[in-house]
Amino acid sequence: MLVRWLLVSAVLALSLAAGAGAETPHFDLCIEQTPAKAGRVTPNSGTHRFSANSIVTLVAEPQPGYQFAYWLGDVADPGAKRTTVQVDSPKVIIAVFKRAEKDPFHGSLAGGGGGGGELAATALNFSIPTWSPSGGSGGTETPDTPPIHTPEPATFATLALGALALRRVRTAGCCRAGK
Repeated sequence: MLVRWLLVSAVLALSLAAGAGAETPHFDLCIEQTPAKAGRVTPNSGTHRFSANSIVTLVAEPQPGYQFAYWLGDVADPGAKRTTVQVDSPKVIIAVFKRAEKDPFHGSLAGGGGGGGELAATALNFSIPTWSPSGGSGGTETPDTPPIHTPEPATFATLALGALALRRVRTAGCCRAGK
C-alpha cells in the first residue's frame, strides 16, 4: 500500500514538473492603421502577443471624414470592417482608411483652401485595347476586374517598421532562449 502511494505520488510529481517546463508557443501580432488617426482599430494599434493558433477579431472604425478601405495582411475578409486573423505565426496587419468620398455635413467633397467651390472627381480610363483573334478592329472592352487600390506611402513605411519591430522582437527572443 505504501509502495503504491509512493509510486502514484512520484508519477504525479513528474507529470507536474514536465508540464511546468512546457510552454505554449506565442506569436506577436502587430496591428497598425494608415493614415494615422484616420480611424480606430480594435485591438488597439501596437504589438500584441497571442497564443499560437488564436483567432483574433479585428474591427476598424473610421473617424469623421474618412471611410474604411481594406485590411493589409493575412485576414479572413480584407474588405470587411470586422474580420478575423488566425495567429499561427508573427503577423503585421494594417487597417487602411481613405478620405470619405462625401462630406457628411455638405453631401459632397468640400472645397478646401482659398479656391472655394466643390472638388470634382476626374475619371481616367487606363484600359488597354483588346486584341481580336479574328483580325477585327479590336475594341476597348475592359475586363470585369475589381479596382486596385494603391496604398499610401505611409502604408509602406508602416509595413517596413512593423517588419523590423517583429524581427527585433524575434531576435531578442532567440538571444534570451540561448542563455
